[in-house]
This record gives sequence, C-alpha cells and structure tokens, in this order.
Amino acid sequence: MDKPEVIAVLDVGKTNKKLALYDVALNPVDFRKIALNPTPTGDGLEYEKTGELFDWTCRSLAEYSRQYQIRGFGVTTHGATFAAVDEQGDLVHPVFSYLSPAGSMVEEEFYREFGTPEEIHVETCTPPFGFANVAKQIFYLQKMFPEDWERAAHILYFPQYIGYLLTGNIAADPTYLGCHTYLWNLSENRPSEIAKILGIDRMMPSRISAPWEKLGKISTRVSGRFGIEGEIPVMVGIHDSNASLLPYLAKDVGQFTLVSTGTWCVAMTPSANFDFASDELGTKTFYILSAFNRPVKAAIFPGGLEFSEFADIAGATEVKDQLVLRQVCIERELFLTGGLVEDAKAFSHSEPGLYVGDKFVEFKTLKEQGPEEYGVTADQLLSALILSIAIQTVELLNHTGRADGGVIFVEGGFSENDLYCGLLAALVPGNKVKLSEMREATSFGTALCVWKMVEEVELGEIASRFELKTKSVEAIEVDGLEDYREAYLKLVTADSCNSP
Repeated sequence: MDKPEVIAVLDVGKTNKKLALYDVALNPVDFRKIALNPTPTGDGLEYEKTGELFDWTCRSLAEYSRQYQIRGFGVTTHGATFAAVDEQGDLVHPVFSYLSPAGSMVEEEFYREFGTPEEIHVETCTPPFGFANVAKQIFYLQKMFPEDWERAAHILYFPQYIGYLLTGNIAADPTYLGCHTYLWNLSENRPSEIAKILGIDRMMPSRISAPWEKLGKISTRVSGRFGIEGEIPVMVGIHDSNASLLPYLAKDVGQFTLVSTGTWCVAMTPSANFDFASDELGTKTFYILSAFNRPVKAAIFPGGLEFSEFADIAGATEVKDQLVLRQVCIERELFLTGGLVEDAKAFSHSEPGLYVGDKFVEFKTLKEQGPEEYGVTADQLLSALILSIAIQTVELLNHTGRADGGVIFVEGGFSENDLYCGLLAALVPGNKVKLSEMREATSFGTALCVWKMVEEVELGEIASRFELKTKSVEAIEVDGLEDYREAYLKLVTADSCNSP
C-alpha cells in the first residue's frame, strides 16, 4: 500500500519547537512539539540546545517516514541567531541565545567601534535590539572567546545551520540576512560596513537563494544514522515572521499590514522602498526583506509580555464591566504606560507604570504595593492596560506606513481578545480590521515554500489551494476615546514622560 504524500516543516520558536506535516492541499496532517529552553551557563550566557533540537527533529522524521512519503522538508526559525562553524562544519562555540544577559557587556564598546545607533539604523535599516542582533553576538564571540573565533570559517544563520546539518550544503536567504542582523545593507543588497569591519563578509554564504529553493537532500550519513526513509529534499529556509507574512503575499490581497500578536507584537507592511521619517530613527521601526527580497517595513513592541505582567498585578485578564473602560476614557485620570523592555519601546520616552491623576507609580512599585494602594480596581487597571496595548499597536501601524483604505490583518493571541480588536478598529477608522483564522501561520507559510520547491511551480499555483479565512471587526464606540489617546500620547512623547 502506498504511503500518503506529505511535506514536513520544522518551526523553531524560542521555547517550543514544532514539527508539522501538510498534505498537497495544505491540510495539516500530523503535529508534534518539544520545549527546549536555552541552557544557562551561570556567567550570564545562555545557549540554544542545537544538538537536542537536531536529534529530536531527525528521530521524528524517521518515525514519520515509516508512515508517510515525505516529499520535502522546510525550516523556519526565530531571528537573531547564528552558528559559527569551522572548515569541517563543527561549531567553534555553542550557539548563543539572544536573551543572554551577558550581551550587554559589549554594548557600549560595539557602538564606539562601529558608529552610533542612528548611523547604523540608516545603513542597515535596523534599530538597536540589544543582544538580539547577530553582529553584536559575533563581536562578543570575537572579544570574549578569541581562540574559538580563530577556528571559524563560515557564518550560518539559524535556518540554514539546521539545513547544513541535514544536507552538508551552505546558503543564506534574504529574510534572515535582512532581519535586524546589522550585517546587511538592505537598500544596496550587499554586506554592511559592519560585516566588513568584523571581517566576516567573506565568511557569510556566497549563495543567497529564495527560501523555497532547494538546499540539497538529507544526506545518506544523516538518514542512515537515524533511519530516515526516502530521499528528502530540504529547502533553504525562512525567518519566522516572514513565513507568517507569506500567505498574504501569495494571495495578493492588495495594500495591507499584518499585525502578528503574542509575547511580541510585530506590524509588517510590504513597501516599495526603504525610507524612514526623521522621527522614526531611534524607534523600533525597521525594514526586513520578504521572501521575494523586497522591502517590508516593520515595528515591534512586547505587547503580550506587557499585558501578562500588568494583568498579573491586576489578578485578572478580562475587563468584567466595559462601563468601567468607558469611564476611564471619559475621565482621563488613569493611564498605563508601557516600556518593560528598554530596547523595544513603542514610544521612546515611555516608562512602564501607572498614572493616577497627577501621580506616577513606577511598575516595580505598582507590583510591590498593588493597585488597591492607589484606589485602582482590577477592572480599572485592565481597562487602562488594554487601551495602552491598542494605542501602542496603532503607533506601530503608523510607523510601518499605515494608510487609509488598507486592510489590517490581526493574528495570534490578541486576535481572541474582542475588546482589544474593537478598540483597535475604533482607533483606525480609515482601515478595515480583519481577524485571521489561520492557525500556526509560521508553519503554514513555510509549508507553501516546501510545496513550491517540490513541485517547481509558481507560488500563485500553491496559493490557489487555500483560502484566507478572516472575520471583520466592528469598532467599539467609546465616548472620549480619541481624547484619551491624545492625552496618552502627551505622556509618552514628552521629554520627561512621568511629569504629567
């Protein structure tokens, strides 16, 4: 009996790693995941568990290959991660986790050597992201582990490192090159001056291919070791945010912005060129490259993280009485401001905390004493919180080129928060806000790439096999909402934001 034909996708999130199978109609067939948290060393460094990830992936593929005919394999990973390997392909040093607190040790020295954050922002289209930046990690490796660095021969980005382990072949793709690495001049499509000064421009892969191009086949050495049946081609690989964006590009939905929500909220708008407004330099506004090697303007803030932290203080996650939210808007005496991650604020002057009348309560104090100490109920705090998240999202949309008439697609965790979605729609009346019903968008976008590689057809042919199922959002009518937003903006754009 013939085995069913599928393709396999490895989706490497920061914590959960997922392996999913899709049939030719892009229906999910099977799925498994594992949590592999980075390993802390005790000296401020954390390392990705690449060995465990590779073994788990290959063992899973071997099991699946006995049940299915796996036509192809694709990889998508989170950003800001690289592997330095020697001439034999072995790691010269474990793969850094971008959350390593020790990364701050080289922050000032990095900018002294390579230029101000603003200058680098202009050349590489990338603002400062702390250690979530491949150039800084390479600089750290050179400074702190020079003996290891001396053995380095190749710099591989995370999706392509996994592909290299499977196939033995080396390449890069535009989505990872152009995703806040500091190593690529996006507008000129070449290595940046930082890459040249670091001495790695020639260590980066000379082959730059579209994500869906074939990197190679799983080697006989790997398939024999793990018992993987069949000859399985492997695609070059794609960055996760770009994979989420791809279904919308494939369906050619016109002018749109995708807001992907979760721990990090990311707004992405396909653009015609690379262009920053003067007030965007210094914000977390940047460009990435799509799977088609074209500009996508993006902005980011940790909306899900902020919601979780402040909701924990409130002791609840939902506003029970929306009349409270309406009263908060009308009175304009209660504002919650974000900024829990210093390097990723929606508003550069914002400090995390709560304004109660003319008093500002810092986040740390609010967490220690609780909102009741300031006469604030859980519903009031949550109302201010959800208003804050919605207003910060609009700021992201504005920075990424939101224009009236375009569609805003919302996917991820906040798409299930009716109050957030209704407020967002009310704050952008010139746009249609739609909720995407797509689940596991990152894996799905990668699956499009794998089937394109396998069948060697245009992406439009693959896109004809699925529908973008969406639901329109009705704006919530709230008296005083726009006045509340204006008052909020005054607090977070002033030179001293905690001086109302």
